[in-house]
Amino acid sequence: HALLGARRDLRRRAEPRLDHRGSSGRRREGPPGPCPDRRHRDPVQLPGGSGRVWLVLVCLLWTSQRWAEPIRVLVSAGQRRGLPEQAVLRHADRDAKRVAEVFIKQGRVKPENAIVVTDATEDKLNAALSKAAAIAAKQAKDQVTLIVYVSAHGDRTRLLLAGKSVTLADLRQRIDSVRAGLRLVITDACRTTEATRAKGVRETPAFSLNVDAPQASGSVWLHASADGEAAQESDKLQGAVFTHFLVGGLRGSADRNRDQQVTLSEAWTYAYHQTLYRTARGSGVVQRPEAEYRLHESTPLVLTYRDAGAAHLSL
Repeated sequence: HALLGARRDLRRRAEPRLDHRGSSGRRREGPPGPCPDRRHRDPVQLPGGSGRVWLVLVCLLWTSQRWAEPIRVLVSAGQRRGLPEQAVLRHADRDAKRVAEVFIKQGRVKPENAIVVTDATEDKLNAALSKAAAIAAKQAKDQVTLIVYVSAHGDRTRLLLAGKSVTLADLRQRIDSVRAGLRLVITDACRTTEATRAKGVRETPAFSLNVDAPQASGSVWLHASADGEAAQESDKLQGAVFTHFLVGGLRGSADRNRDQQVTLSEAWTYAYHQTLYRTARGSGVVQRPEAEYRLHESTPLVLTYRDAGAAHLSL
């Protein structure tokens, strides 16, 4: 037994020691075998960095485009002067500011996406629309709503801005060139009379917008008066009659079902009937606003949101 124990001890000393993973402690020379040690493989290199980084960047880009937050872009313009022989309007610039204010405060238009143009000229209006187009170009088309408001002198086919005319056909073309899924255009274009400063008229027959507009796409044009009628500016209201009631409706007066939201249908219905009533009782010259629209889908379009915590006075 002593002889066998000595032989086993001698054999253990002669054999190479194994590491804890079961491989030889001495590094093997020559080419690797059919199953090389994974610890010695070089990672695959992709152009520009790790493949994992590229995958993350692609996912982030796709997600940002797919789930981009919808935006509203506003151009609100006013011009008090028309042709040299026309009386100067008193409230056009103020109306443009009021419209911008209500859409910024309650209509989810971010201040940086609101373009207010006072003393508007053709060049200023075109520049504002170009700026709106640049903002809209950063988003997917179906995520953009463009709102355009203009208060100025005008007639059936044009706006009169500080002695120069801009045809409604040209204005429509410029607006349509902005990459937006939905376009809402409000024109309060005017002439003058003695008691009230009368505003411009439109070609198509008047009708009441009695359906809800879609959330997604289309175009809506709201005009302060119908063909053959004057739109009026009132000193008592400190603004254009139609714009006064439209802004009031957007602030909450038009919220008939008390759901804290004012839809396009609600705002239009309120402004339409209030304008009829006010002009009939005031100047005696009835003013009937009109609307034209090309819309798709049937989801109500919410224009403004009321603050649930705001105070209300009921009489």
